[in-house]
Amino acid sequence: MGDTNHIRCQTLHPKPYEGTILCSDSAEADRVPITHMATYEDCAPLLDRVGIWAICTDGLMALGPGCGYFIAADRFDDENWVDHMREKAWVDIGDFGAALGKARAWKRAGYMVTFPSGADQ
Repeated sequence: MGDTNHIRCQTLHPKPYEGTILCSDSAEADRVPITHMATYEDCAPLLDRVGIWAICTDGLMALGPGCGYFIAADRFDDENWVDHMREKAWVDIGDFGAALGKARAWKRAGYMVTFPSGADQ
């Protein structure tokens, strides 16, 4: 999405921006505000969040160390994402399943931007 002002978004819709997230894999790692991590990952505005999963206006983004994993809203039904993500050691599959379910609901409600196949995002 690019250039989203997450501080401004937080003032308008605070819930998904509450809390902090680890910014590295180390046990002694610093925690950073969600606004900072969403800016770093170049997320679209956040609609909701489950654990490290940010539900953005254009898809689902994993926030955190080495994550940067993004699933565009128009790809939510492309494959069995739960089985696919279960293979990844860093994924809390319960959080992912809940986040995907919420993301699909936001999409059905018309809050997400989708792009035609092959369009420049």
